[in-house]
Amino acid sequence: MEFAHFALDPVDSAITPFLDVQEFQKQLALLSSSQPDWGAVEQVRTEVLKCHPGRRCAFEVSLRSGNVSHELIGKVYKKESLNVFEVMTAIRQAGFNDESEFSIPRPVLYVPALRLLLVEKISGLHAAQIFLEGHPRERKVAAVRSALWLARFHALGGIRGRTLRSDAVFNHCSKTCKRLADCCASLASKGQRLLEALGPASAALKDIPVGPSHGDFVPAHVFLTGDQVVTVDWDSFVLSDPSRDVARFILGLRRLAERHLGSIRALDPCATLFQETYLTEGHRYVATNVSFYMAALCLRQAKRYVRRQRARWRERAEVLLDEGLRALTQVR
Repeated sequence: MEFAHFALDPVDSAITPFLDVQEFQKQLALLSSSQPDWGAVEQVRTEVLKCHPGRRCAFEVSLRSGNVSHELIGKVYKKESLNVFEVMTAIRQAGFNDESEFSIPRPVLYVPALRLLLVEKISGLHAAQIFLEGHPRERKVAAVRSALWLARFHALGGIRGRTLRSDAVFNHCSKTCKRLADCCASLASKGQRLLEALGPASAALKDIPVGPSHGDFVPAHVFLTGDQVVTVDWDSFVLSDPSRDVARFILGLRRLAERHLGSIRALDPCATLFQETYLTEGHRYVATNVSFYMAALCLRQAKRYVRRQRARWRERAEVLLDEGLRALTQVR
């Protein structure tokens, strides 16, 4: 068994159990009994992909079972996360499986002793690559197929999870605005303006029943593989207003455009097509509510830029605060 080398953030203990090679190898032996078509697990290699300090780490797992090679994605969590495995299983059972046009990865195993989730690795292009590098026709196809996947997913019933309502989102915005001001006084005024505009927008929201929500539905989490659309990364699943997922994808497009294409507006035709396609299949009130969630997400991401203070952080945070204000102005 071989572990790839990586630098471990000293404040992040999420991956510590994963580094116990003997325990990890023992738990992987469970795969032989849990997967009916697998033989003994051997030749295991891992490579860390990304760590979120204090929360979770993701890594690739390559192994052999009998004469067959398997490629998996593993996540080890700081806290117990069996719910992620259960949610993915329920969504697959509801029809988002290998035979469906709209799908999610197969959850392979959850190991409570390590707080370790293993899922199948998806091959193919993620939508972010297509939006950045594809031809205009390919971008349109990616926007339409992503919207159709989301609309079909939002129509599912019977999936259990934590509920996130609009009042909780607004309350969190108040805390976010304070943290933004504490970290960057020069942005405090604009952050406060956005918060004050969010109040009336929250009161004007249309009543849409909460339903299954991916929670982090962005282009990088959507894979187009032949005739299938597969969405990955289910750590943020909640039950909420579907408008939040729609806003999250549109903001994801704008962040891609700002970072790689020189203008936050560069992918707006794709964003418009995505929303128009979704509205043909989804709840009609999403067109009204999406602006509130867009503004709330802009405020949250601006605070993250300020907290992390990476390249151009102040400029990028202000661009997002402006984007949030613009979203709320458009609905008046």
